[in-house]
Amino acid sequence: MTIDIGRIPAALALTLSVLLTVAIPSVGLSAQELTLREAIESALATHPTVHGVRAREVQAREAISANRGSLWPTLAVDLSLNQFQEPMLAQPLHDFDPTRVPTFDETLLQGRLGAQYTLLGGGRSSRIESSEANLEAVRAQARVVEDDVMEAVAQAYLSVLSSRAMSAAVEATVTSLTEEVARAQDNFDAGTAPAVNVLRADVALKDALAHQTDADAAVELSERRLARWIGEPVEAIRGASIANVRLGPTDFSSATGINPRVESAERRAEAVRAQLSERRSARHPKLNLNAGVVDYSSGSGSHALEWQAGVALSWAIFSGGTRRASVRGAEAEVAAAESEISSTRLVVEQETDMARTTIETAEARAIALAASVEQWEELTRIEALAIEAGTGVQSDLLRAEAGLFQARAGHTQAYYEAVLARVRLAKAQGILNRSWIAEVLEGS
Repeated sequence: MTIDIGRIPAALALTLSVLLTVAIPSVGLSAQELTLREAIESALATHPTVHGVRAREVQAREAISANRGSLWPTLAVDLSLNQFQEPMLAQPLHDFDPTRVPTFDETLLQGRLGAQYTLLGGGRSSRIESSEANLEAVRAQARVVEDDVMEAVAQAYLSVLSSRAMSAAVEATVTSLTEEVARAQDNFDAGTAPAVNVLRADVALKDALAHQTDADAAVELSERRLARWIGEPVEAIRGASIANVRLGPTDFSSATGINPRVESAERRAEAVRAQLSERRSARHPKLNLNAGVVDYSSGSGSHALEWQAGVALSWAIFSGGTRRASVRGAEAEVAAAESEISSTRLVVEQETDMARTTIETAEARAIALAASVEQWEELTRIEALAIEAGTGVQSDLLRAEAGLFQARAGHTQAYYEAVLARVRLAKAQGILNRSWIAEVLEGS
C-alpha cells in the first residue's frame, strides 16, 4: 500500500498542530522544547537497567583479561617457618657432607620462588574464545536494553503528545457547547426557543465535561510515566513544551543493521560452542613446565640455595563418566542456543510484519480522518450559521460537534500510532538509535 505522506502534514496543520499549540504552554523544563531525542538521551543516562547492563559489559571484559592471563606463566613466592620440639635437619639431604656434621636446628625456614607454565592442554584458548563471544553477546544485550528503553520513552513521549492533543480537542468541544448552552438559554428567555433546546445542549455539555475529566487524567498519567522514564520530577514535565514529531519515511531498506536480539543469540551460541571445545579438551593430556629457586635456612644462620626445574604430565584416563556427561551437556546447550537463534529470528520477523501492517493501517486512518476533520469542521460551521440565521436545527449542530470531536480523537490516535510503529519497525530492523530518531522523526 502506498501512502502519500505529504497529505498528512497538511491535514495536521488543521488539527494536531493547532491543538498542540493551544494545549502546551512554553514553560517547564526550559525555555526550549523538550525533544524526543533529548528525552531518550536522558533516559539512557539515568535508567537503572542501562547502568546494569553496562556493568555486566565491564564484567565480561574483565573475564577476557582473566582468561588471557592463563597464557602467561604463573609466578609465586612460598614462605614457611616451623618450630620443632627437637632439632631437625636444617639442610636438604643431598647437601650432606660426610666430612662435617650436618646442621640441626629447632627453627627451620624455607622460601621458594617458583614459576609454572601450562604448555599443552587445559582448554585455555577455548575459554578465551568463549569469554570473547560472551562479551559480544553482552554488548548486543546492552543494545537490546537500550532499544527497549528508547521504545518505552518514545511510547511515553507520544502518549503525552496524544493525551494533550485529546485534551485540547475536548476543551474546544466544551467551549463550543458552553456557547451553545448560553445561546439556547438566551433564546428560551426571549421566548424564541423551547426549553428542550437548553436541556439538549446542557446534556451534551455535561458529556463533554466527563470526557474532559478523562482526558485530564490521561494527561497526568502520561506525564508521570514520561517523567519516570527520563529521571525528572513530574513537575518538570507538567506544562512543559513538548516538541511534536513527524511521520517521516517508511522505507528503511537503505539502512543496514542487525537486530541486537538476533546478534546476542548468535554470540551466545558462539560462547557455548567454545565451552563445548573446552570440555572436550579434558580428554587430552595436560603438560606443565615448572621451575623455581628454593632457600633452606635455620634459626642458627645456616643457609642453602638451590634451583629446581621439571615437567609434569597429567592425563585423566578414567573419570567415572563425568567428562562424557559434561560434554553431552555442553552439546545440548549448543543445540538449545542454535534453536534460540532461529526462534529469535522468527519473533523479529513477526514484529517487523506487525510494525509494517500497523504503519499502513494507521496512516490510512490518519489520512481518512484528517479529511473527516476538515469536513466535520465545515459542517459544524455551517450548522452554527444556520442556527444563527434561524433556519438550522440544534440537534444537527450537536451531532456535528460530536462528530468533529470523534474525528479529531481518531486522527490523533492514528497519527501517533503510525509514529510509534515506525519506532518499532526500526527497532526490529536493528537501526533504532538517537541519530535515527533525530533524522526520521524530528527531521534534523
